[in-house]
Amino acid sequence: VVTAPLDIETVRKWTFDIEVKDTGIAPNTATLQVEVEVQPKNDNRPTWVTDNKYGPNNGRIVFDIKDETASATQIVGDLKVNGKINDADVDKNGALVDTIAFVLEDASDKNFFTVDSATGAITTAQKIDYEYRTQFWITVKATDNGNPPLDSRTNIYFNVIDINDFTPLFTPNEYWLNAIEESTSTPIDLKKLAVVDRDGSAPHNTINAADYTIDSITAKDEKGVAVAAAKIGTPFAFSTTDNGMFRVVSKLDREAIASYEIVVKATDNGKDGNGNSDRKSGTAKIYLTVDDINDQAPTFNPATDTQDVYECTNIGEVVFQVKATDGDIGINAKLKYSIVTGSGSTHWHIDADTGKVSPTTTLDRESPLFSGYLLTIHAYDGKYAPASLSQTIRLIDCNDHTPNFSHMNNKITLEVSEGVVPPVDLVKGGANTALKDNVVDGDQAGIINTEFIWTEISGDQNNRFTIDANTGVMKTTVQLKIDKNPAAGWPAEYQILVEVKDKGTTPGPLSSTVTVIVQIQDTNDNIPIFAKPLYEAVVAESSPVGTSVTSVKATDGDYAANNALLKYTIDTTKLDGTNSNYVNKFNLDPNTGQIYLKTMVDYDTKKQYDFKLLAADSGSPKALTGTTDLRVYITDVNDLSPVWVDTTSKDYYSCEYMYNLNDGKPVCTVKALDADSGAYGRLTYELEEPKTFDFPFEVDQVSGSIRKQVGKTVGPYERYILYISARDHGTPERKAVSIVRIDTYEGSQHLIRISMNTDEGTFNSRKLQIENALTQILRASSLYPQGRVGISHIVTTTTGGRRRRNLLQGNTIDVFVYGIRNDLSDTSESLGRNKDFLTQLEMLQLFRLSEDGTPINPLTTHVDLVATPITKVSPVSSVALATTSFWESAGGIALIIFLVLLGLLLLALLAFGLYKLFMWWKARPRKAKPVPVQKVVQPKPTPKPEPQPEPPKKTRNGKKKFKKTIRKVMTMNKLASGKAIDPSTGRVYCYNKLTGTTRWLKTKEGGVIKQDEAVDIKNIDDANPLKVVD
Repeated sequence: VVTAPLDIETVRKWTFDIEVKDTGIAPNTATLQVEVEVQPKNDNRPTWVTDNKYGPNNGRIVFDIKDETASATQIVGDLKVNGKINDADVDKNGALVDTIAFVLEDASDKNFFTVDSATGAITTAQKIDYEYRTQFWITVKATDNGNPPLDSRTNIYFNVIDINDFTPLFTPNEYWLNAIEESTSTPIDLKKLAVVDRDGSAPHNTINAADYTIDSITAKDEKGVAVAAAKIGTPFAFSTTDNGMFRVVSKLDREAIASYEIVVKATDNGKDGNGNSDRKSGTAKIYLTVDDINDQAPTFNPATDTQDVYECTNIGEVVFQVKATDGDIGINAKLKYSIVTGSGSTHWHIDADTGKVSPTTTLDRESPLFSGYLLTIHAYDGKYAPASLSQTIRLIDCNDHTPNFSHMNNKITLEVSEGVVPPVDLVKGGANTALKDNVVDGDQAGIINTEFIWTEISGDQNNRFTIDANTGVMKTTVQLKIDKNPAAGWPAEYQILVEVKDKGTTPGPLSSTVTVIVQIQDTNDNIPIFAKPLYEAVVAESSPVGTSVTSVKATDGDYAANNALLKYTIDTTKLDGTNSNYVNKFNLDPNTGQIYLKTMVDYDTKKQYDFKLLAADSGSPKALTGTTDLRVYITDVNDLSPVWVDTTSKDYYSCEYMYNLNDGKPVCTVKALDADSGAYGRLTYELEEPKTFDFPFEVDQVSGSIRKQVGKTVGPYERYILYISARDHGTPERKAVSIVRIDTYEGSQHLIRISMNTDEGTFNSRKLQIENALTQILRASSLYPQGRVGISHIVTTTTGGRRRRNLLQGNTIDVFVYGIRNDLSDTSESLGRNKDFLTQLEMLQLFRLSEDGTPINPLTTHVDLVATPITKVSPVSSVALATTSFWESAGGIALIIFLVLLGLLLLALLAFGLYKLFMWWKARPRKAKPVPVQKVVQPKPTPKPEPQPEPPKKTRNGKKKFKKTIRKVMTMNKLASGKAIDPSTGRVYCYNKLTGTTRWLKTKEGGVIKQDEAVDIKNIDDANPLKVVD
């Protein structure tokens, strides 16, 4: 049984023993230890811990806050941690269990602070200012988390601790004071200065007399120039007894220092929160002006002066001003000026107040009496003796004379040699001459009035001369020459207008002009020039000696007679590079330039002569020579016959041909040359024999190519002998005849294929070298020392791999070659001898290393075969030699082109026929629909609404002709829609379906037109508009 109140905060657990005893004689006992734990209960309110700052147990909690504490500054931390509140409630283990929440309740200063609900930390909500409030208080309630919760309240007070946060302020902060100069009684109190310190408590706002000081002093003299600090001294101080009294403590001198700028300072006695000195100072400026007394005499410094005055100065015009100085100011420095003596003093006036000097008469520098003046001028301040100035006045020249060349009639002649490399001076009489040495100017020498600026005005449009703007020296800018042709623009004389202007500024520059005549002294600097760089002439080879060939003409641009006198010669040192005998062939007249034949010429020996002609002038010290080329063509006479070239032997060609090759290429080609020119040397080839119809070969008249005729066949191992002529076109005609032997063979028995890594164009350009190289390799084998190799044809492999003979270009070609065992059949004397072809096997043994087609080494290394690398040597089968079809031959391709053109022509004719048929159908006549015919005036028929003409029967041809005539009329008259015949009268009329109008058809004479009458269309009046018939 609980006999007394339990308090867990005092004793958390009770432990005691309970003994039980029986009632026996010898009682037995038992003991039980019991532990009683006291359960916690929220029976304690939060308790505030107060301060004793204002007496014990007064229920206050007090904190100090520094002045100027900013908003949102935490001033008190966790209240429980800081020991400002307790709660005695604990759990069964003795640990405090209550959590306390804090609330800021309404109070007068609630708006200045915030309280953290969990920790009770206090933070400012506004800035704290001692000068505004010195103390604040708030009420805080603390509530625990028990059940039920318990709370308690307390007032928390805040004392604001003042700090020195304000600087003393002078009011005002600027002062303007005056002080009496040379005052004998010092010190003198000038001004008591007022200072305010806004701090709320002492000593922060305490300023004593000793706290006023002079911070700095600057000074200026009467001209506003700063005075050195060492010269200022300490003429000012503050009273030591009268707070803020500013005074003068030493003598002032205005002439030395006219004004002062003084910075004064007032310092408070503030301290910081820890009691340490924290003084603040404020400043003000005092502007002090020193008053003047008349204690200074006027002076001129220097006492002598010189002034320059222009002689053209106007009367009364101020030319200069004198100025005396007086150390005083204001009325004490007021001066009066006067001219008291001097030569020509009556010529000058001085303003008594300003000292401005002006002339009273016209000045003249050239006057011998008054070219200068010396005056004495006084300045007086009314108290002291006047200051004296010795004033010299010099007259300065005015620019009143114009520079001119009047003594030379405003002309001057200068010379320069032709051809001199610029720049070069123009000279006068053989000496360098500047224009300024000849100009006259009456102004004073040595000053700007006689300094000149030179400028070209006109006469030098091509800018061939320049003039120095300062010296007047003229120079050339180009290498001058003389050309007698006015159009060339190189005259022998120039007239240049030059302006000379002085540099005078008072009253201004003056100028005039002079004509400079520049004469060009001719030098022999022009090389004779022929009219043509190349002269060409034609002379027949049969022309006699003395025949005029041509004439040449050269010109010389020099001006002087000797410099332009020319002589013509034939160049004997540079005749056509190497020849030196042309002078023996031609004669040249040295004076006229006419060229004649000196000896006969021969076209067949030399067809043209190229040599140089010379034209030399007679100039000195050295003659100049020009050159031209002369080319003389010798015309031919048909005196030479054609000559065969590229033959197997003289006038003989030996060819081989695979009998079944139909590629359209030449079997072989004959070629002749005729040394004659023109038509005499143009040849035509012709087959002389045989001329039978069935002969399989033909020759091209222009090229000399021999081809197998289209459609003709030849057999293997046959021999054909052709006699071919080459005829020129001369008169009389000349010709040469050659023998051509063509032997056919079976390709599959004799040809081998040599594959080359090249294209057809390269092969064709090197075919002869390749054929000769193969022959050399054949003969080098020692088996066939007289043998030779021929090329039958080539096959080009296309991109797709298909092979086409000689039609397409490619990178790989197959060359089909054959061999001849010896050359015994290669002369015209051996026409009856058979050609001995090497077999295919013999050729392969010579040119192939192995059956895989590897070529022998000479085929890959021979100098003429390197450009067309040989990759393989192989036999030729009959398939590989399949001949080109007719459609791939030149004749077949020509036939295809012809058939295509014929088809296009037939299509065009068909289209044209269809077009004409369509136009005929569109313009075919249509049967007109009859409409009612209105009455006409004369006669007056009455056409029925739908007339049904019943014309009398007539012949078929007459009816067709009548209808055709009427159709033409209706076509011409576009207003008519159709025609009809009035059944009652037989007259023809026209009608318009759109307007419903009708009119009679008449002749131009006004006669009627009836159905049965023959009508001439030209006599039908269809130009009149449709006429409505009543």
